[in-house]
Amino acid sequence: MYTGELATCNVSAVSLPTKERITDQHEHVQLHESNNVMDYLYEVDSTVAKANLLGNLAGKTGFEGSLIQSSNRRTLLTSNMLCKSAFLRMHLVKEVCDFNVNIIHKTLKRFDAKKVTLRFEIKTRDYWCFRKRLEADLKGDKHFYLFKVGDKAVITELLKHVFG
Repeated sequence: MYTGELATCNVSAVSLPTKERITDQHEHVQLHESNNVMDYLYEVDSTVAKANLLGNLAGKTGFEGSLIQSSNRRTLLTSNMLCKSAFLRMHLVKEVCDFNVNIIHKTLKRFDAKKVTLRFEIKTRDYWCFRKRLEADLKGDKHFYLFKVGDKAVITELLKHVFG
């Protein structure tokens, strides 16, 4: 903790190893809540949420979108535009459907899936049973992520190296 002349802000978060920094001095943008999932889904680094810097991150990055989920474990944003930040894990939304095992399984088959990682609150003892049900008979080669937003399943593909 720095005080006096060394203090440059009241609150900050740093992403390692990139050293990207967000502070309470960055422009604060009010994010609107929505259940409407757009083209891209972003998992927000928990340090930003815990430091109450989500609006400052939106201001610094020029984020144009909505907050679709905020909980102790996970904060999700959505947008129709790509947004670059080390504090955001970017996903391309492939499908939004009813949260029903049979519908999700059929959708994963259609997308040539092999694996699906569950990214929603589920009891630890139920995780592998549920995941194995979804992955049964999948013969593809792609890896997808499954989120739950309200009563909808959101199937995504993780975007890597989008910005070089």
